[in-house]
Amino acid sequence: MIWQPSNGAALKHSMPTYPQIQPLDVGITGPGDGANIDAEMKQIQIMRRQIAFPLLLLVSGCTTQAWYEGFKIGAENECYKQPPVAVADCLSRLNKKTHEEYEKERTSK
Repeated sequence: MIWQPSNGAALKHSMPTYPQIQPLDVGITGPGDGANIDAEMKQIQIMRRQIAFPLLLLVSGCTTQAWYEGFKIGAENECYKQPPVAVADCLSRLNKKTHEEYEKERTSK
């Protein structure tokens, strides 16, 4: 922009320049990248369960109930390692009995 004062001398006014800011790369490339988020969420769920199992054993004093629940959690984690189309089928085949139901069935035989 050039500004001319009343005495006729031309003064040049320049705007300051600022460095260009680049966008952050957060790993999501676009609308079709939602599958990666789902996979990451499943991984987080699995990691939480893998941490919860030893804590459950530690807190419970390694009782048979803790072992029973731990094996159920381990079986569920194995289902989540299957291809996505097979996860629901695998989960449907898991043992859904509580430890109390299991003990009643085991002692009645």
